[in-house]
Parts: sequence; structure tokens; C-alpha cells
Amino acid sequence: MIRNSFALVLTLLLSAVAVANPIKILFIGNSFTFVPGGTTNPALPNHFKDIALALNTEVEIDFVVKPGQTLKKHYDEGEVAMKLSSKKYDYVVLQSQSLEALELPRCFHEKGGPVGRPEFLEYSKKLLDLIALNGAKPVIFAHWTYKQDHPFFKDDFVCLKFESNEFNAGKNWYGINLLEYQLMLNEGYSLAAIHSPNAIKSLVGTKWQALMTKIPDSTLYHPDSYHPSAQGSFFSAMVLAKDILNLNVHLLTEHPWEITAHQFEQMKTVLTD
Repeated sequence: MIRNSFALVLTLLLSAVAVANPIKILFIGNSFTFVPGGTTNPALPNHFKDIALALNTEVEIDFVVKPGQTLKKHYDEGEVAMKLSSKKYDYVVLQSQSLEALELPRCFHEKGGPVGRPEFLEYSKKLLDLIALNGAKPVIFAHWTYKQDHPFFKDDFVCLKFESNEFNAGKNWYGINLLEYQLMLNEGYSLAAIHSPNAIKSLVGTKWQALMTKIPDSTLYHPDSYHPSAQGSFFSAMVLAKDILNLNVHLLTEHPWEITAHQFEQMKTVLTD
């Protein structure tokens, strides 16, 4: 009886310590992190917190998320640096603009879009240096491709191909198919991770592809064919929770109402295969 009472007291004390010292996580990103929420109530970080809590892990989330934000803009505007200099974090999740990890035709930048991989690597290094000074472990969020029906895949898209004087002359910006497109994104994130050997690389996009193979009619995408839907945001949070905190997401029993029970079980299966 005394031993059982001691065990109960110890459990309560450990729980109190966990609540008093939550794991602190900063999310840096753009609409891929906050949609279908907003910049002041971002969907993915909130799902991440709920998933962790459901699995008895207390986390404290913070975020810097702005529409269309590249890593260069995050670095130049200074808000990320201010956060990192004023508070200690355990993890910092770095999510870049949707195309900037790729080698892109010059046309993209000339039309107001991202420069592509050279600038991405330059500013991922600068941000990883700031994260290292903070003492946090960086998490590189390797996101998903655009959906096949996005306008950027259409034959009349003005920046569809590299020009004749570019190194990938005549090739489509996304390669030959969605699989190669995802591999090229992952390659960009792997190159960024070289600068930070202790970084966690979370292959969220690869897990999206695995889930869509299991459920071809899954609705991970928003109707605009590149942002995440409510289902996509929740699944991304599951991937990150597993990769960052090593949580057993298979034990989850609750899910948002937008996700069916069948979809939820398939999500858990993909992450435990």
C-alpha cells in the first residue's frame, strides 16, 4: 500500500514537472503552416499541440508565419531573430516558401516569384546559424508538391520550362512527374540540412504521397491545389509530432470532424508502417 501510494505521488510530481517545463517549439513558415487557420491562429501548430497533449506531452508553441514568406524575408525582417534572441526553445521548425528549395527557371523570379535553390540555401544557412545560437534543435519541414491540376503544370504556363540558355534547358520546372518533383524538394532540404548535422528532417511531403497511394481520393489539399486542407494540416502535424517528439501517433483516438474514421486509421497506418 505504501509502495503504491509512493508510486502515485511520484507520478503526480513528474506530471507537474512536465506541465511546469513544457517542450518549447517555434514554428517559422508561411501559409503551408497556418492554412486553414490564420496568421494569429495557425492550424498546424495548434494541431501539433493537441496531438502532443493527447499523448501526455505538454508543449508550448510559438510562431512566426506570414503569407508567401521566403526564408530571406524571414531573415531580413528580423522578427525571427528577435524571437530567438529573447527566448530559449527546444525545437525550431523551419518551413520555406513552397517552391524555393527547387532549382527554378529564371522566369519565376522575373515574374515576382522565388529565386529558387541558391537563395534558399543561403538563407536557410543564416537561419540555422541563428537557431544554433539559441541552442534549439532545428527541424526542416520538407513539405509536399503542388497537386497535379495546379495551373503551374499546364502547357500554357509561362514559366513551365527552363530556357535554352539555362542549365536544365527544355525541361519542366517540376521534372518529369510528381515523384521526381518531391524528390527534388527533398534534395533541396537535404542540402540545407548539411549545414546543421543535428537537424531533424521531417519528410512530410513523402508521407503525403504514401497516404494518397493508400487513399487515392484523400483530400489533403485545399481546393486551390497547393495549400493544405484541414485533413492535410492535421496529417502534417501528426508527421511532425512523430518525427520531433518520437510520439506513438498510433495511440491517438481523437481526430478533427473533417476527417473520417477510415481516413484517420489510414493516416496512423502510414506513420507506423
